[in-house]
This record gives sequence, structure tokens and C-alpha cells, in this order.
Amino acid sequence: MSTLIYCPRCASTLTTRPDGGRDRVACAADGCDFIHYGDFSIGCAGVVIRDGRALLVQRGWQPFAGSWQIPGGYVEHDEPLTAAVEREVLEESGIRAAVRDVIAFRHSLGGSVGGPSTNLYVVFRQDPHAGGGARRSTATRSPAPGSSHSTRWLRWRPCRASRAGRSKRHWSPHRTQV
Repeated sequence: MSTLIYCPRCASTLTTRPDGGRDRVACAADGCDFIHYGDFSIGCAGVVIRDGRALLVQRGWQPFAGSWQIPGGYVEHDEPLTAAVEREVLEESGIRAAVRDVIAFRHSLGGSVGGPSTNLYVVFRQDPHAGGGARRSTATRSPAPGSSHSTRWLRWRPCRASRAGRSKRHWSPHRTQV
């Protein structure tokens, strides 16, 4: 639920008006067309695959500091999704990787259902650049301060088909620290 009281464009007091089949917070001032469509964020993450292993980073910030995850973060308002995931992987791991394709997404509603804002999170499969990830030493620069403690490559391998007949993949417990 929005907590806006004043218009961010003209500073007039906001009201509600019908738009798109529902009441929305909007500015009623003459000449101002501001309508608040909600609070949204877009997140992205990259599954970087090298030699059958997937890159993980150790979180440097709360929540869950110290836990392992695929590198990712928020998309800037003026940034293409593919550029954002490449930037996030580089910032968090020091590894340059190019987007291959989208492998998953999640949509969560904001408010009491899913958090402070509605969020779309897109997960990409990425390939390390030949000069910045194909060899054993993959770091092309140091991770951003506080973003991660270290990186690891976990074996990525197919597992048996499920009862429904669809193949699945899983992370192997065999870890290799880079």
C-alpha cells in the first residue's frame, strides 16, 4: 500500500481517481498527470556455468550474511535486464559473464502478501567470458567491498528423471573453492 501524501512532480496533495479499472493514488492539480501505479522492483541473478560447475558467492550483507547463493541484485531504473545481471555478477564475484538465456522467474506481490513492494526476479544462465572466466582463475577484478566473502564453483549435473518423467538438475555436494 502506498504511503505517498504529496505529488513527487508538483508537491500538491494526492487524492484517488479511477484509472485502468481501479482507484489509484493520483494528483488532481491542473496540468499534472501523475498517477502512482504502485511500488515495484526488478531483481536479477546469474547462474554462471563453467566446466559443468555453477558459480556461487557468499553473502557479505544481512539478511543471511555468510550463506551461499547465486550472484544477483536489483536492476537500476535505467538499465536493461541483461546489463544488470552482468553487472551484478561482476560486482559480487569479480567474474565477467555473458547472458545466454532466461532459466527462471518469480513474481511476488507487495503489501501484506509478499513484502514492502511487488517484485519480479529473473534468473539468467550465463557463460564466463573467454578472458575472464574460462580458465581456472576467473576473477577479472575483486568483488565490490562487502558484497561477498568468497566464490565457489559447485558441480552441476543431471539427476534421474522424476516420477512425472521430467528431468531435473541439482547441486552436487562436491565444492571447489576458486
